[in-house]
Amino acid sequence: MRTIHFVPLLLLPFAAADLRAQDGCADARAVAEVARLRQEMGTTDAMCTELARGDVDGDGRDDAVLDIGYEIAGMENGRGSRLHVLLGDPAAPLLAEPEGERGMVSMVRIAGPEIRVETMEHRADDPPCCPSRYVDVVLRVMGHQVIRVFEP
Repeated sequence: MRTIHFVPLLLLPFAAADLRAQDGCADARAVAEVARLRQEMGTTDAMCTELARGDVDGDGRDDAVLDIGYEIAGMENGRGSRLHVLLGDPAAPLLAEPEGERGMVSMVRIAGPEIRVETMEHRADDPPCCPSRYVDVVLRVMGHQVIRVFEP
């Protein structure tokens, strides 16, 4: 008697597609923003990193917090970075934090509707390469805007 073993090879592409779909940086809205920054900043060094995931707008779907960073052309060690919120609703735009560029993000955590961020930011007299102000920031999504609600 012959034994036939079935291997679920057809499931492998679906599993890979599901993993990619869960990465917020692969979403068309994030891809378009990275491409826009590359063109605007005149650099090929722009990238996206998903930092956290959770429901920030209360619709029951996972949303993602993305860090989209880029090199500032012509500046040694000059990097910029901006946090974005990618809502689970595919019709919603990619939302950007209000304050613009920031330095290195140490930690992002989603706690209910709050996005808690530990980061370095620029003081008024800091050179573009070197933010020196450590801050804990709380952001919230209101409509299609990211609002700063707390900063000590």
